[in-house]
Amino acid sequence: MQNYIQKKAFTLLEVMVVVIIVGVLAALAGVNYFRVIERQKAEEGKHVLQMLLRAQKAYAIDNNTPATTIDVLDVTIPTLKYFNAPTINPPGGGIAAITRIGGIYTLTIFDGGGLECGNTNDGCAAAGISCSTCPAPTPP
Repeated sequence: MQNYIQKKAFTLLEVMVVVIIVGVLAALAGVNYFRVIERQKAEEGKHVLQMLLRAQKAYAIDNNTPATTIDVLDVTIPTLKYFNAPTINPPGGGIAAITRIGGIYTLTIFDGGGLECGNTNDGCAAAGISCSTCPAPTPP
């Protein structure tokens, strides 16, 4: 009579299932992580636009006309890490606009303080701002 020693181990199928589950969870976490990071980067642009809005309103009160260049405003723009230099009185309307480095999206602030995002659905969605100038999604 032979004694069989029973070894306890995971089968290949069990290991594959665990690897697939971990992969799916990692993919979901990665997407949310990059969204949170982009929202934080967008805060830099929002902050600069709010500074420019306040400075533009103060200038308009003092001079009875809005400023035409940033240089005349009483505001110091901090060194920007994620955005290009802002502009005031952008061509599309609004008080000021700022474009994300790489042109992913452009944020525009209006007189009432409302923000608008333009350029691409992906960039605006990642920044957590609705896109006003993005093309409507095409149905499948």
